[in-house]
Amino acid sequence: MKKILFSTLFILVLSGAAKAKNNCLEMLNGYVPDDEAIKLAHLTDETLTFYINNIRNLKDINIAEFGFNQSMADLMQKKYNCPKTRFIKAYDSNGMPQPVKIKARLLKDYDNQIILVGK
Repeated sequence: MKKILFSTLFILVLSGAAKAKNNCLEMLNGYVPDDEAIKLAHLTDETLTFYINNIRNLKDINIAEFGFNQSMADLMQKKYNCPKTRFIKAYDSNGMPQPVKIKARLLKDYDNQIILVGK
């Protein structure tokens, strides 16, 4: 009987870890395509990085004022079990794309997408 209980508990723990990763991915799949402010969401095992379109009316905006702040990062980490979440401006203050390469492509080549990178 103890073996059955232990086995059941072990399976539940493993499925819980898989579900946590799926919760984050489900949230991203529902959230990112509908939000034009997000240039790219880059999910790895350790981090979730959002590159935010920060140029509006030819001016650099403060993305924290649009809700991309630590409170939102904490919510994603707690509610959806996402890894460490951070928000980065996709463009510098002059409107030039950040020189970031993800999967051999520059950040400027992505548009409102989710990129998954696993171990």
